[in-house]
Amino acid sequence: MAAIKPSFMPKLTKPVAKEVETPVAATVTAPTPEPEVETGEVMTEEIAVPETTEKKARKKSDKERAKPNRQMTPEDTVFVISNVKTMSYSEIAEARGITKHQVNRVLMQVKKDLREKCGGDAEKLAKIEAYIKETLSRPEDAFPGSGAGRGGAVKESIDSIVGNILAGI
Repeated sequence: MAAIKPSFMPKLTKPVAKEVETPVAATVTAPTPEPEVETGEVMTEEIAVPETTEKKARKKSDKERAKPNRQMTPEDTVFVISNVKTMSYSEIAEARGITKHQVNRVLMQVKKDLREKCGGDAEKLAKIEAYIKETLSRPEDAFPGSGAGRGGAVKESIDSIVGNILAGI
């Protein structure tokens, strides 16, 4: 006796393909190309080159692209550390052929490493902070404007705007 299968069960028998007759369309013959005679000459075709698109036109040419920064050497690092008190970042960068951002990065990394090497000892940290302020930091009077060492006219302008807003509230 055959068991009744639920409707969701798939049939496991392979379906037999039925032959379907398709209507035959009229055959169309394509024109046959004439055979080419080989003469030893190279045949060239003219290829239509699309005009440069706006996206391609916006790309910078090789001459306009910024060159990558040169790698710093140990001599550059020593120069930066020894001249931070007497020269500006731009002057140091120009003298060594590096960027002022690289100069800043060297100083930031040296200060960070010095602070980490103290190991949490408050006495060593105080000595390191004094050394950083004395040797590795720009003089406070090097920056015009506020005593915080930043900003100049912009800092003063912002302070005056903030003062006016607070006075009006």
